[in-house]
Amino acid sequence: MDDFIKVLDNLNFSLKKASVINVTIPFMIENYYDIENTIIFPINSKLRFGKYKRIVRNDAFLFIPANNVISLSFGTGRSTRLAYEDYLENKKKYVKKDKYLRHSSNEDKYLVLNFEAKLLKSINIFDSKNLDPLVIKNNVN
Repeated sequence: MDDFIKVLDNLNFSLKKASVINVTIPFMIENYYDIENTIIFPINSKLRFGKYKRIVRNDAFLFIPANNVISLSFGTGRSTRLAYEDYLENKKKYVKKDKYLRHSSNEDKYLVLNFEAKLLKSINIFDSKNLDPLVIKNNVN
């Protein structure tokens, strides 16, 4: 038990970025990658990810460990396929940032959080070598 408490004492979480994005043109990033851990909440749309385009609905969220390469599809309808670098260069064409979490039936919105989770300020506890992206669903009955 003492070792567990030592680990907890040396565990650091820090939010690096939080944004609400509103998809203006549906798109798919074939090779999304971030050095931070990422959580994506579909607010009033759905998110598709991975080789088999698994669906994440607005009662769940997708957790992507740092340094993991994954395919992500945003928006409703036929998607434009993009490499991550192309998306970053043309981001304003596909999404607009939004300050609010308001629901609107005609918008595809997502909350994107990037965070660090480190042990002893240097070891990422969510290493992509040991953990695949996963969907965390609302398990309330």
